[in-house]
Amino acid sequence: MKPEIFKPNIENINNNKSSFYSAIDSEIRNESPSEFIDNLSKDGYTFGKKVTIKTKDHVYNTKIIGKYGDSIITIDNDKILLKDIENISYQ
Repeated sequence: MKPEIFKPNIENINNNKSSFYSAIDSEIRNESPSEFIDNLSKDGYTFGKKVTIKTKDHVYNTKIIGKYGDSIITIDNDKILLKDIENISYQ
């Protein structure tokens, strides 16, 4: 005699309307570039942290050396104005 296998009654599954958000989405922040830079240096150490910076003209995959006034300086010796940054995130 074979044991019975549980078979649930599945009718009309319609889960295409559900949304799935991955762990990457949880890292998206709604903070200004200035706040991001300030939070980046909360541990007192900004140098060498890998970030992706998107401006209207260019996308930088670089490391931040520091913040100077209204701009940031990258390890590639680029000076990026905070007002020109559209998005900034960790790599």
